[in-house]
Amino acid sequence: MKSKKCFVLTLIIFSLIFYSCSNHPKDEKVIVAIKAEVENNFPSSWSDGLLNGKHAKVDSIKIIKFGEYKEIGKYWPVKAKIWGTYDVDYLVKSESKKFNKIGDFKLFKDDYGDLQVKLKIE
Repeated sequence: MKSKKCFVLTLIIFSLIFYSCSNHPKDEKVIVAIKAEVENNFPSSWSDGLLNGKHAKVDSIKIIKFGEYKEIGKYWPVKAKIWGTYDVDYLVKSESKKFNKIGDFKLFKDDYGDLQVKLKIE
């Protein structure tokens, strides 16, 4: 009887661990984190031409899919499509350009439990 209780308790603990690792955060929170990352660290590879873009403004984000939680690295892979604008400074003028990109991101929680996102650079 005691071994049966121990087995059930172990099964419950493993189920809770698996459930907490496999369920990604809500889409709304992920979208906020992706928006902040793109606007604060606009990828130079998303800019047209030789000049890097700056002052990015995200207009819309669509989550395409989530990958399985990666225990090594402790993150969820996220693929998202992002629409917005950024500025390019030329010698005598600044021009606003649109972008429409698909990004692969790593979604994780920092040491304080806050959601963070980083663009995966391949």
